[in-house]
Amino acid sequence: MKAKEILKKNLSVSIEAKTKLFSDEESLEMFNSAIEALLSTYKKGGRLFLAGNGGSAADSQHLAAEFIGRQVFDRDPLPAEALTTDTSTLTAIANDYGYENWLKAAIRYYTKTNDLVVLLSVSGESKNLINAASFCKKKKIKLITITGATKNNSLSKKGTINYWINSKAYNIVETVQMAILASIVDRIIGKSEYSSNL
Repeated sequence: MKAKEILKKNLSVSIEAKTKLFSDEESLEMFNSAIEALLSTYKKGGRLFLAGNGGSAADSQHLAAEFIGRQVFDRDPLPAEALTTDTSTLTAIANDYGYENWLKAAIRYYTKTNDLVVLLSVSGESKNLINAASFCKKKKIKLITITGATKNNSLSKKGTINYWINSKAYNIVETVQMAILASIVDRIIGKSEYSSNL
């Protein structure tokens, strides 16, 4: 397949996945619930924590940076942290308790009553995320999951709010994932910059 055909195919599949989400009223209502949960967290003095593996870890860092940084106008920063950025802590816990338990241990240490956790996963079957989600459920920590692959994946059964992206392709799930996360930023911060001509 030629290079431009690969790009066209990926763009087409990405548009299809986003169109499915655009037409899914249940998912759109779930977005409102996610926004309300995060607004409630911040109003009560809570913090946002995010995590994922691989590209989802990068997306977690991206979202945290948007809340802390200036983004499109000067404002007070909002507390947000990607738990995957501290490699010393991550590797120390993983070395002591196994990789599948490091995130659970980090959430146990960092989170408090009014905090909110967001876990991102393409497959929804990563053991470290599932263990962390189970801990959140047990401790009644608010949890939003954003997953792809199969609708009833293991992680999607654990959250307070569970967002599912209808695609099995990791790159497509991650692009839709970022569209959702960018929309959360726009709503929470209260301002976005998009041309009406787009």
